[in-house]
Amino acid sequence: MLSDAGLIEVEAVANKRVCTLRAAPFQELDQWLSTYRKLWEERYDRLDDYLQKLQQERKEKTESQTPTEDQNSNPDRRKP
Repeated sequence: MLSDAGLIEVEAVANKRVCTLRAAPFQELDQWLSTYRKLWEERYDRLDDYLQKLQQERKEKTESQTPTEDQNSNPDRRKP
């Protein structure tokens, strides 16, 4: 199957079959993918920025909701 696709070359040596990868099909694939690579990187960068923003907002929200140390130290001393 790989041989039929042109990805490998098969050589019969005695009672063995030696398979060798062909570089050309992979170079063609890399060239084709390179057109999309920049697009993917930009989208992943934007996703990373967005996720960092969400984490920062969540952290700030959590910190603003945390009771002060005085209130946590002795619950019986809280004002009614």
